[in-house]
Amino acid sequence: MPTAVLGHVTRERYEQIIAGDRELVGQMQRIQFTIGDHALEIEPMQPVGGAHPASGEDLFGVDACLQIYADDLGLSLSTVRSYRFAAHRWPEEQRRHGVSHKVHYILAAISDDAERFEAIDVPPLDERARVRRWTTDLAKKHVGQRPDRPETPAQKVAAIHRLAYDDAVAAQVATDVLRRPEVAAKVVADDTARHMVNKAQTTQQRTEVVHDLIADDTVAAQVASDVLRRPEVAARVVADDTARHMVNRAQTDRSRQQADAFRRETPAGAGGEEDRADRGVPGPGRRLPPIRGRLREDGAPAA
Repeated sequence: MPTAVLGHVTRERYEQIIAGDRELVGQMQRIQFTIGDHALEIEPMQPVGGAHPASGEDLFGVDACLQIYADDLGLSLSTVRSYRFAAHRWPEEQRRHGVSHKVHYILAAISDDAERFEAIDVPPLDERARVRRWTTDLAKKHVGQRPDRPETPAQKVAAIHRLAYDDAVAAQVATDVLRRPEVAAKVVADDTARHMVNKAQTTQQRTEVVHDLIADDTVAAQVASDVLRRPEVAARVVADDTARHMVNRAQTDRSRQQADAFRRETPAGAGGEEDRADRGVPGPGRRLPPIRGRLREDGAPAA
């Protein structure tokens, strides 16, 4: 241990803590294997395809039985199943004191018995502690699983890619790391990355120029009318809630203005009682004078 203090405790106190806790981990290992052994006793591992009930026998489902056992222990079914699997892969004589149950469970992924039993007795070198021992990450690495704590550059890059799957997160990460001169120098050496940055800059510059040119509402309206004749542009605009709302609002306002103009300019739309009277059009509540028996100027009866 390189320092005399770990966290808020001295090295001497840490050694006391770790000695006691290793005994607890050993007890946990024995408890977990015992539960797994009991789960195996209740439901032995079945060959591929499962067991088949004998005639007249009611075969209760494996998971149903294990669920009852798990519920009575206050554990989850998945926990009991993992304990049962580890107990099946590690017979009592092959279990190693000082190696956690979790490491036993991870190494249980090795299908060959001889290879599995040999591997646990040859722990790898822990580069951080400079000692040979099993950790959960080293066990995962041994069986080809992704470690919890990435160590190599490739593992770290993969972990960052998983965390930066969202574009907003990725953009913020890229912005932060590009503030480092060494990182920026390496990025611009990548042709694809440099091309994408230049393309984004060009698009942003063009957008800024366009915004400057359409500061006048008349110019902006003409430009909008022109570009909205392109189907691809129109499709993107209507996908924007604010833009679509403003277009709908403008259409409603225009319809209202046209209706008002019609009422003002068209006699039939704007004429009142006096206009109708002048044109012989009866207003509300007025009746036409009777014409029965009246003659036209040529003497014929009026229609």
